This record gives sequence, C-alpha cells and structure tokens, in this order.
Amino acid sequence: MRNLSQVCFLLGALAWAQVIRAQQTAPTATIQAGVADEGKRTSAPSVVKVGANDAVVTIKGLCPHDQAAGVGKPDGNLCEMSITRAEFEKLADAIQANMTPAGKRQLATSYPRILVMSREAEQRGLEKDQRVQELLAYSRAQILSQELFRKIQEQAADISQKDIDDYYRTHTQSFERVTLERVLVPISKEPVPGAGGTASQNSQDEKTAEEDRKAMENEAEQLRQRAMAGEDFPKLQQAAYDVGRVGAPIPRTKLTWRRGSLPAAHLSVMDLKIGEISTVITDSTGHYIYKIDAKEIEPEAEATAEVHTILQKQRTKEMMDKLQAATSAQLNQAYFGASEVPRPPDLSKVKPESDDQ
Repeated sequence: MRNLSQVCFLLGALAWAQVIRAQQTAPTATIQAGVADEGKRTSAPSVVKVGANDAVVTIKGLCPHDQAAGVGKPDGNLCEMSITRAEFEKLADAIQANMTPAGKRQLATSYPRILVMSREAEQRGLEKDQRVQELLAYSRAQILSQELFRKIQEQAADISQKDIDDYYRTHTQSFERVTLERVLVPISKEPVPGAGGTASQNSQDEKTAEEDRKAMENEAEQLRQRAMAGEDFPKLQQAAYDVGRVGAPIPRTKLTWRRGSLPAAHLSVMDLKIGEISTVITDSTGHYIYKIDAKEIEPEAEATAEVHTILQKQRTKEMMDKLQAATSAQLNQAYFGASEVPRPPDLSKVKPESDDQ
C-alpha cells in the first residue's frame, strides 16, 4: 500500500490544479462512515446516508478558485470551500484503490492543510520559482511512469483460459502438494539462565555450547530412529524441545506444503514415498525429520488464480523489459565517479577443506 505521507508531497505539488465545486443538493446514497473521537477507534462503523454531492470536507476561510479571496472580505473568513463525497472518493481512488476508512480519514485530515498551504504558495508566486517547476516536472514524470506501469499490469492481466491451461499442463509438478509430518530439532540447547562471567567461565561456556550442539545432532538421529519405529510425531517434537530446553510453544507437526514452499535443501522430501521417513536434514535453522502422509496434484481449478498471477507478472516483466531495452543511459563517470564494485575474495587466505570433511 502506498503510504499517504509519501503521496502528500505529490498532492501538494499538484494541488494548484484542483478545482473543488461548491456544495450542491442531490438524492442520497448509503455509504459506511466510521465515527470516532480523535485518537480512538470505533469497533464498527455506523451506516450514514451521505449523497454524492453532499460535502464531506468543508474548509472555512479558504475561497474556491473561481472566487477572488478578500474581495469585500478583508479577513477572508467568509469564504468556504466544500469537497463533496463524489469528489473526495474520486481523489481517494486515484491515490489508492479501495482505500480503507482509516486511510480516508487520514487523507481528509491532511488534504485541507495541503490545499491551504498550496493556495498560499500560489499567492506568493512560488509556482513560478525554478526549483518548484523542477519539482513539479519531476512529480509529473513520476506519476506518469507509475500510471504507465499500472496500465501495463492491466494489459498483462488479460490472460485467456487456454494460456492458463497450457501453463498448468506444462508446470504440473510445481503444483504437487504433500501432507507431511515434521519434527524440528533445535541446532543447540538453550543456554542455562545465569551462565557466563569470567574469562575461564566463558571459555567453558563455549565448550559447553559445542557439546550441546553435538548432543542435539545426536538427538535428531535418535528421534529419527524412533519415528521409523512408529512413534507419534507430536510426542517426538515435544521430546526434541524438552532436550533442547526450549520453552516456546511446540510447533505444529502436521503440514500441507507445495514443492515451491520448501527450502532448496529440503526438496528431496518431495521424492519420498507415502509413509517413508526422511534422513535428518540440517540447515542453519535446525535439524528436520519428515514423514510423507499423502501426495496429490492441486486441481487446476484451485490453482487458476495463482497461475493467472504468475502469467501476469511474467508478461508485465516482458513488456517492461521490451520498453527499457529500446533505450540506454550512460553516466559521465568524471562527474558521478566510478561505481563501487565489490572486491573479489582473497583466495590466498582461504583455507582449503580436507578430503575427509
């Protein structure tokens, strides 16, 4: 979601072009509006009837563009500018589609301040300032580029059912899903509270930590043997956390995953047969033991939305790459300086691994 504070700069830059109509009367329509004291939330918004041409924001003291400020009104306080529901919703939708009620309230609070300050900037002639013109030109280019990207995304979303069928058929394996059981064994035991202190104690702690890591490695293998003997995985998971002195909530042991959900080091799990127990798979997060309970290919009907998203992203990238490939930019290194390139590692300082490791 685009942050409203970021959008406010663009609104301030373009506010001089906003022409807000005066309040008019029209039949009402039902919308939902949250009512809350400042700094509080309401648990449920109330239903309020507000017409499309009813004012939802009124700025007293600010004259509309078509009314000269201060004519016969030295203090300008008699001026009043209204923003109707239709006008406000058009603005909100332009900033962010389906803006939340909280976002609309934030916009309604900040937008009047922006209009007041931009009107004062106009009266001071700031829009003629060269710096402001540069900022306006940059903001315009930025908004146009964002809108182009949105249009390209919309164009890329026009995907036929045949294209979805073809992708699903040629990527069937990626939609394979398994119901599995898993035991997570911590890499090491949690330290005993209050440990540490002198240098000799710290040295002893390092030795203990290494012993604890080795103990958990052995525990993982023992738990695998118990799993192969038919013990329940929830019981094995509890045992792993007890030995590891982990007091956190016990993780779920029953999971349903797709091939793409597994880390690369765990992909071999997908090749197990139903009922088969994996070897102990170790990575930086722990030791893992898996058992496959069921396998199936996710039906195309369930995968259609995901396939549509994948194809839309692919086509968006293709269109953007094609657009950018037509041009290239060169930087004057004498002005910008050479870009920093990471230095290659000093191989002379790398200790070779022995063959028995």
